[in-house]
Amino acid sequence: MFCPAIFFLASNLDLAFAEKSKKMKILVTGSSGYLGEAMMIRFQELGIAALGTDLIAGKYTDLV
Repeated sequence: MFCPAIFFLASNLDLAFAEKSKKMKILVTGSSGYLGEAMMIRFQELGIAALGTDLIAGKYTDLV
């Protein structure tokens, strides 16, 4: 299922944001869900450190 709003949000994480974010680690709650997983994928593409948490284990979830 394609969701334009999520694609827009993930695609707008530009390189300027990525450069600023390399100094910190981002916490993504709900990383097993549709939006959380999309954000984790985009953060990895940009080289941004992110920690994924959720109640359900998933491919991009670090803490359950």
